[in-house]
Amino acid sequence: MTRVEFNQMMERNFRNFEVPDDDYGGIVLWIPECREFLSMHFGDGTNADVLEEGCEDYIYYTQFDIGNGADIDWDESIDLEEIDGGQMDIPNVDEYDCNIRNAIADMFQFIYGKYMEVVPIQYYRAWT
Repeated sequence: MTRVEFNQMMERNFRNFEVPDDDYGGIVLWIPECREFLSMHFGDGTNADVLEEGCEDYIYYTQFDIGNGADIDWDESIDLEEIDGGQMDIPNVDEYDCNIRNAIADMFQFIYGKYMEVVPIQYYRAWT
């Protein structure tokens, strides 16, 4: 998927999904190709002392696996296994207009090395 195709997909898939501006919140995404959920949010300053040179902020992420999905009772709560996580150092949250949605393309390149279909699941307040 090219960046242009990714941007078109984001416009289509996020059409009815609101992410408040200037909120510094987080988002949970479904990544169909990987059969995993991805949670990501701007950092709260906890790891500010370990940032790459030239970076003032970071985005924390966690990847969750659903296994083969065959054993899931979709009417009940789902236990997800954390399979990976970390942080992507960024120059400043202003680069993304303080909106986590604007960082998804860069996060995909950072984690997966490519652009893929993404479905927004839930927005959340990461910290206050």
